[in-house]
Amino acid sequence: MGKYFSDVIKEAKRVEWPKGKNLASMTYSVLIVCAIFAAIFWIMDFIINNIMRVMGI
Repeated sequence: MGKYFSDVIKEAKRVEWPKGKNLASMTYSVLIVCAIFAAIFWIMDFIINNIMRVMGI
């Protein structure tokens, strides 16, 4: 078990972590994509809900 964790630490040190400007850019991209998907799902829910209300379901 100890060897596993020491290997994990060694591997984590090899990872090239993103720098500040790149990290901020990727974070903004993720937030924008999440907002777009949230808006799409909200619109779909709104439409389906209204269709079901009109149908009396």
